[in-house]
Amino acid sequence: MRILSWNLNARRDSKSQVLALAALEPEIVVLQEVTLGSQPRLCELLSDHGLTSSVSGLDVMERGTQPPLPRFVMIASRWPIALMEPVDVPSPEVALHVTAYGPGGPLEVVGVHIPVASRIPPLKPLTQEGVAALLKDRAASPLVLCGDFNAPRGETPSGEVIPFSTKRGPRAREAELGLMSGIREFGFEDCFRTVNGYAVDTASWYWRQRGVNVGFRIDHAFASASLQTSACWYEHGFREARLSDHSPIVADVLFRPRSTGSTPAGYIPTPAPETPS
Repeated sequence: MRILSWNLNARRDSKSQVLALAALEPEIVVLQEVTLGSQPRLCELLSDHGLTSSVSGLDVMERGTQPPLPRFVMIASRWPIALMEPVDVPSPEVALHVTAYGPGGPLEVVGVHIPVASRIPPLKPLTQEGVAALLKDRAASPLVLCGDFNAPRGETPSGEVIPFSTKRGPRAREAELGLMSGIREFGFEDCFRTVNGYAVDTASWYWRQRGVNVGFRIDHAFASASLQTSACWYEHGFREARLSDHSPIVADVLFRPRSTGSTPAGYIPTPAPETPS
């Protein structure tokens, strides 16, 4: 299963963006910074390339209401998908939880765009805490978490996460570390680091600081223990072609074989959506 996650940076050239990502033949696409203006066109273009099932942050909002944040998450798939219960976060349109019903069985996908700290101060840590709590509850399920985390500041060669939040803000620091490294305790693996190790130094987003480009690896994919990552990389050519200011992350994951043939403890299967008769 190939999953591609990309922050589109709310850019208007949806056609070029979809043509680029479709060339990689993903089964599931998780997009961030989708807008009210781009969402209908993206749905149409993705469907033209076989990604016919989609949901967006608009689907978790009450009918007729506008999302609190102007840019939201969208998930599209070649397989039928269904929304799960909303993630317990202040702005649910930036944290979508779905189940995709592929030929190998149900796969849960959580697509996120963690807000930046410069917004309403508690918004970032509350979102990080809500996503981490969901992963703890669903740790036994086949699940992939991916998106723009706006974290961390860096990583050491030994795998230590260096947060953006300083020790002066203990809750913000703990929330960032809880999502970036604490979910390992629930069996989740960083897909990129699992495949490439910590010797590879790369960034998915850059900004200019005092005339110098500074890069951060803030776009991520994590897989639960019942999944195995066979490949994971950043498609930097998309950013270099100025399709976005982010490089998408691409992860190939497989269901791990069950040695006993039994259902993992704690696994809560999700029924497939009903199809019209």
